[in-house]
Amino acid sequence: FILFHNIYEIEAIKYVIARFVQFSLLTTSIYYHFDYYRTHFLRHIVYVLFYLILLGFMINTNFSTVRYSGIVWNPNMLATFSTIGFGITLILNNKISRFYLLFLFVFFITSLLTGSRGVLIGIPLAFVFRYGFSYKNILYAILGSLIYFSSISLELQTSVDRFSEKELFASRLINYQIAFNTALEKPFVGHGLDKYSGETTQIPDYLIGLGKSLTAHNGYLSILIQYGFIFGFVIIFLIFRYCFLLFYFFMNSDNAYTLVYLYIVFYTLVGSIYETLITGINDFHTIFFWLSISYLIFHKYQLKNAS
Repeated sequence: FILFHNIYEIEAIKYVIARFVQFSLLTTSIYYHFDYYRTHFLRHIVYVLFYLILLGFMINTNFSTVRYSGIVWNPNMLATFSTIGFGITLILNNKISRFYLLFLFVFFITSLLTGSRGVLIGIPLAFVFRYGFSYKNILYAILGSLIYFSSISLELQTSVDRFSEKELFASRLINYQIAFNTALEKPFVGHGLDKYSGETTQIPDYLIGLGKSLTAHNGYLSILIQYGFIFGFVIIFLIFRYCFLLFYFFMNSDNAYTLVYLYIVFYTLVGSIYETLITGINDFHTIFFWLSISYLIFHKYQLKNAS
């Protein structure tokens, strides 16, 4: 804060306080309630997400004309809920009963209805963490391809339809270019801590007023906007270093709960390429990412001390 701001910048002070409170709550909670996070927490998350989606189906029945958002304020946010719910359910249950098949089906269909292209990364990743590179995953890949081609023939605004558009990455490339140009404005100290959403200033005149989100949509560019290139690359390096060490330590684990937390971490690192994750203070996915890292670090500490 001393490096990037003066004492009168209230929004930056709010960000520092919010981050301090967030990290303190997560780490303290895991320290005192580790057994809960190891045995019940993930299942409770699944139930909450499932009932949230069912409530959305009852209240919002507009499935075909626009990207579906249920009772959530944003289709991409609903996609995060449904994709993470799908991943937890798939990885956590060795024997998929009819009960959990219903959960998987609801999460999967909801993910497609949101039109979020990120689900086409999050859901396959869940299969990789559950089965590895196995014959089952090859079969699921074939099944997924059939669903893909069937879906685009219906001309709905599902995730696979938006993925098949010719200008798949065109809008994101504009976001990336604007964000990178913004980072170049202050390459040494960045624009400040309160720019965690990747808020940008280099917006061409022809894009103003189009109603499109012109924020970074990239967690790593967002960090560079916040901290500049020197401090930003150090932070990105530290995040990847800790995540790599956790993956290396737990990569042969057969504990389903550990695999779920690893899945959340890996999904976030990949998802940060197309969404502003890691840096936020109130996003479900972001909070889950830091919670997962905290859990895995503490679990690693316990295992090393026990041995």
